[in-house]
Amino acid sequence: MHATVERQRQELASQQELMRRQRATLSEQNAKIHSMEVTVLEQQAQLQAQAAELRALRYRHARDREAFNAANGNSDSPGRLRRSPVGHTSPARSSSLPRSQRPPSTRRQLQQALADKAVLVTALHK
Repeated sequence: MHATVERQRQELASQQELMRRQRATLSEQNAKIHSMEVTVLEQQAQLQAQAAELRALRYRHARDREAFNAANGNSDSPGRLRRSPVGHTSPARSSSLPRSQRPPSTRRQLQQALADKAVLVTALHK
């Protein structure tokens, strides 16, 4: 009878050790799942920011196209630009247009796009 009790104790200790290892494994897997959830949330936020940036760029492009058409005297539909005459330079370089009617330079547009992106990133981290 003593041997049976001892064998049962060993079996119980073995099962307890197995449960401890399984709990540790479960804890590690839960930590991995949490990490993946955080990664997914970050990626979703990044995608939302990129979508917002894309909408802002499309809106700005439409405004720039309208300003360009207005500066060139084009009355085309908003979806199409008319080619400028062969001898005509771009409005940004043309001295015939007053400075207030010229579209912003590419450098300025890039700076504005970067500033907009910084604002979006800052807003996401709040």
